[in-house]
Amino acid sequence: MGKLDIASMLEALGSPDPGGAWSGFLDTYSPLILQVVRLHEKDADPVADCFLFVCEQLNANRCRRLRSFQLDGPASFETWLRAVVRNLCVDWHRNRFGRKGAFRSIASLPIWNRKYSTVYMSKGSERTTRLRFAYALSVALQGSAWPKGSTRSAALFHRASSGCW
Repeated sequence: MGKLDIASMLEALGSPDPGGAWSGFLDTYSPLILQVVRLHEKDADPVADCFLFVCEQLNANRCRRLRSFQLDGPASFETWLRAVVRNLCVDWHRNRFGRKGAFRSIASLPIWNRKYSTVYMSKGSERTTRLRFAYALSVALQGSAWPKGSTRSAALFHRASSGCW
């Protein structure tokens, strides 16, 4: 599709009766949408659910997302649509499975320790074990989860994270 065709399609999508334009859009771009969805989901049922979600979101508010495309922008419509569909696939996945979050034991820590722990928790199982041991030891010694200003807990945590046992 040329810029003129895309401009007329986007204009028609914003009209009071966009049914024909929406059908034309789906006829033209559903293979592209399905291709992007299949990059994120492999099984047939999740692919169909995600494709439906993407189409619903693209059609929402009289195709507001589609009509936000800038003809004079740096990307072609197909490239821009791929990015939008990819973001909608991520939204669908988050709606279905939630966001990846921290472990409850990490989430209950004060914010400084939580950020520090997350960095090392993601580096590997050996450090994860040392961190769990340091946390358990600091709780046993102090009776609380690394209170603010605790040098002993901070020292234990630093030794655990750097592997100095």
